[in-house]
Amino acid sequence: KGEGGRKRDYKKKDRRQRDEEELSDDASVLSTDGDYQDEPAGPVDVKNIDGKLEEILDNILEKRSSTRISGLNELNDFLRSNFLYEFVFTRLETLKSSLVSSIRKGDVEECAAACKSISLIGLTLGTSSESFFHACRAPLEVAFRDNSKPTLARMAALETAGLLCFIAGAEEETKSVMSLFESLFESEDDLLVSQALESWGLLASSLVSAELGGPFIQKYIPDFTNLLEHKSLDVRSASGENIALLYSAYAEIHGHESDDDEDTVEADEEGRKIQLKKKHKKSHVDESSSGIDWDEVRGMLEALATDGSRHRARKDRAKQKSTFRDILETVESGQSPSETLQVGKLKHEFEGWFQLFQISAIRNVLGKGMLVHFARNPLLAEMFELEDEELVVAEDEDTAKASQLLSKSKAKKQYKDINRQRRKKTQYLHGDD
Repeated sequence: KGEGGRKRDYKKKDRRQRDEEELSDDASVLSTDGDYQDEPAGPVDVKNIDGKLEEILDNILEKRSSTRISGLNELNDFLRSNFLYEFVFTRLETLKSSLVSSIRKGDVEECAAACKSISLIGLTLGTSSESFFHACRAPLEVAFRDNSKPTLARMAALETAGLLCFIAGAEEETKSVMSLFESLFESEDDLLVSQALESWGLLASSLVSAELGGPFIQKYIPDFTNLLEHKSLDVRSASGENIALLYSAYAEIHGHESDDDEDTVEADEEGRKIQLKKKHKKSHVDESSSGIDWDEVRGMLEALATDGSRHRARKDRAKQKSTFRDILETVESGQSPSETLQVGKLKHEFEGWFQLFQISAIRNVLGKGMLVHFARNPLLAEMFELEDEELVVAEDEDTAKASQLLSKSKAKKQYKDINRQRRKKTQYLHGDD
């Protein structure tokens, strides 16, 4: 690699305490440079847990709320820690009706647990979850738009609607859901706004750069720039990261390389110093057609990246500086941060804001089960092209069935085509030696 962006702290995007609690008992560890690593789990003998899964299924169908919540939490633990495609696929109708009921009628704890189950089922089914998405979409939208519901329930529905649409939604459905998220940007509930911004960014990462770097730039950069002055750190951070995402897309379209002269001093064979002009490739982005005053945007980002205001808590100042250094680096020089996933001796690097939005959303749902799914879930292998690096370490019956369905899906081609196109377009940003 040439001039890559900074390595990104693994926990940077897990902003809320609920995410930190989910990861607190994670057996995985961070390497010294902040990357995520672990040993892959061995194959799961599904027959040995069939009885337990049936018991869990009975519990989530119970009339007593506490029993349903306990069953949902157990189900989520199983779906995180194992890849259970066959179980989910064969019981999908039962699961779907029960989970939708929990979202509509359950209290905040039950609604949040049901939303997590829906997210995990979506990740398990992959691109064969279109009908599941269509069945869950309306109840989720009603939940996150309902002002009478508790904030945590609305946030859970927002996060789940975003992830499920990212996995299974068509382009027009994606834009429709994004517009609903946009309607919450001006909410007085800071937590709701930050979740709406994050989920909007996730869906934006699935769209082509021509759209993000064109109409989206002019429409949304002013909104996100205004939100940089929000009182909530989470809102400021999510807005800044969306700015970085859109700028990355714009740079893919309007960036080019040029030969710049660089003066260097070298010694000849007799030790005499001589001045030479060397040409090197430099990336440039033509910002004139964007309609945005990028110098003003950079000024705001730089102020946040260097903010030492004593009225902010020390932890918040440090977090803000770290986040906005990454964002500013993108808007100043086109460099993007990266994260590395390590499974055993194999590593995969996630580069740029598009992949970081996606890996963050997936990590927030899978928590301690992330590496199990990266080792066995063909959806994630296809999305990030992990199979080329042999990160998928084993294929059991569930993996084989899911792979077979995914191979017939139009979404497989869509994932690969967009990612391949994006990598080609961004070579000038990251620099190749």
